[in-house]
Amino acid sequence: MPKVKIEHIDALSQGKKSGIKLGSRAVPHHLYQYERDEYERALERGYLIIDIRSRTNLENLWLLVCESQKIPHLVLKKEEGRGEVILKGDVVFSGSLVDAKNCIRELVKNLA
Repeated sequence: MPKVKIEHIDALSQGKKSGIKLGSRAVPHHLYQYERDEYERALERGYLIIDIRSRTNLENLWLLVCESQKIPHLVLKKEEGRGEVILKGDVVFSGSLVDAKNCIRELVKNLA
C-alpha cells in the first residue's frame, strides 16, 4: 500500500477521492466548514476535541491522520462541564473539563 499523506486525507475530508484507495463509502469522512476548522486546530495541537454535537466524520478522519502520521490517537470528549481523555480508544481520564484539558496537555508533552 502506498504511503498515506496528509494530502490524501484532506481530499477525503472534501468528499473527493483520495487517489490511493484510502477510505470507504461506508465510512463517512466529508467535513463541514466548522468541522474543518476543528480538524485544522487538532493538527496543530496534536489531539482532537469533540463534543456531543460532533459527527463521527471528524473522528474517522482524525483516526486516519494518527495512523498515517504515527502520532498517538488522542481525543478530548467534552460533555456538560465534564471531560474524557481517550487514548487509542480507551478512556484514560474522566473528570472535570479543566482537569481533562490539563491531563491531555500532559499526555501530548510526554508522548511527543
